[in-house]
Amino acid sequence: MTRGFAFVLFVSTFLSFQNCAKASFTTSAASLAYQTCTQQLGTTDFPIKVLFVADTSGSNAGTGGSDPAKQVRGGSINEFFNTYRAKTNFSWGFLKFSGSTASSFIGSTANPTFTANTTAMQSALSSFYTTYDDGLTPYAAALNLTRQTLLNDAVSAPAATKYVVVFLSDGLPDPAVSDPVLSALVQSISTVRPGQVSFNTIYYGDVDAEANARLKKMAAVGGGQFLDTNASATGKDFVISDVINVAGLNCGSAN
Repeated sequence: MTRGFAFVLFVSTFLSFQNCAKASFTTSAASLAYQTCTQQLGTTDFPIKVLFVADTSGSNAGTGGSDPAKQVRGGSINEFFNTYRAKTNFSWGFLKFSGSTASSFIGSTANPTFTANTTAMQSALSSFYTTYDDGLTPYAAALNLTRQTLLNDAVSAPAATKYVVVFLSDGLPDPAVSDPVLSALVQSISTVRPGQVSFNTIYYGDVDAEANARLKKMAAVGGGQFLDTNASATGKDFVISDVINVAGLNCGSAN
């Protein structure tokens, strides 16, 4: 799992006004070709548990922010939810991360969970829209809570359950996380249920080769797909089901 993920340790250059970290990080900024699972998701009947992990750091907010009205994050999540909410084999989880911590909109931060109750998921979305974007971008806290959410559920989930993590961010980790540690954190999520978890990443910030490369590598380690909205033909208007993997599904190429 570590092949292709041997990064150079980086030194974070902290920006003022609580922005996401920049880093000296040299690698290709090319976007991965992606494959669409849209058709298969509409016809599957095995349990699918989708966990959204949304960056709510300060760089999203205000004039010049990457997503001040949450149109990218909230809009794409809401569209995905509305498309599949009627399917009884789907369950939903929703985390956010900013400052120095991550927390859950469903269950509690101490006991993050999934829900099949669409009203509860709709409430989580409403709470997300009213969340103030502020502070730093704590990837480690987000990844640790992601793993805990899956661990809590996997104790009793049916053996056929597939977990789909969708990690959305507009920048690099801040506080900084060494690349071997970041790799290990993503791997620890994938191994909660080996062969049944995909870790997918979406970058929606300004053009940034370093942020692109970081999130692209995280998806590669986690067996997922990666989208940089700057490299997308449709820009920040994208369909999540077109840019994720589901473990075990043979999805067709979208480009």
